[in-house]
Amino acid sequence: MKSPSTDFKTIVRSTPLVFIDLIVRDSDGNVLLGKRSDRPAQGFWFVPGGRVLKDESFDYAFKRLIKEELGLNSVESKFKGIYQHFYYDNFSEDDFTTHYLVLAYEITFNSDLALLPLE
Repeated sequence: MKSPSTDFKTIVRSTPLVFIDLIVRDSDGNVLLGKRSDRPAQGFWFVPGGRVLKDESFDYAFKRLIKEELGLNSVESKFKGIYQHFYYDNFSEDDFTTHYLVLAYEITFNSDLALLPLE
């Protein structure tokens, strides 16, 4: 893994990060979760999603994330709201918190969730 830049550490230390969470449900109402292997929140269960990048439009970020996280080119989604996550640690070994502003979207996947990517 590439070492994070000093600039990114400063960003995480100083500002909230904007994320998109993808609440993926199958037709039975089951929700797709993955166990985080990285800090923050290492070892906790989460829905797929990711960060909106600098100079990236929201629409492009959403399409990129459904492709990267779910292997899908398009989905129908429903906006569920804006949430916040506060963590006492961060991605690095340095001592500072992480704050996420999360735009949550629900997606119905009309097939077996096990068909989606494992990583």
